[in-house]
Amino acid sequence: VFFVNQTSKPVKMFWLDFDGKRRGYGEVLPGGVAGQNTFATHAWLLESTDKKCLGIFVPDEKPGRVVIGGAGTPASEPRAADAK
Repeated sequence: VFFVNQTSKPVKMFWLDFDGKRRGYGEVLPGGVAGQNTFATHAWLLESTDKKCLGIFVPDEKPGRVVIGGAGTPASEPRAADAK
């Protein structure tokens, strides 16, 4: 999955393990893209630097993109959040 950050601030990525605990996987810088290998059904939490949950994403079996914020995102792409 590719996480696309269209906000003006870094976004932290966390994999939620099988016990529901957060496992940090770095940040996506403003305007940046982070590719992450994962499995279908693995939950990912995206968080702002002020610890606000921007969204939770669970991928399916097809590769995809998660666009975080940004106006004009095509409706066919999942959106994690609208950061304002």
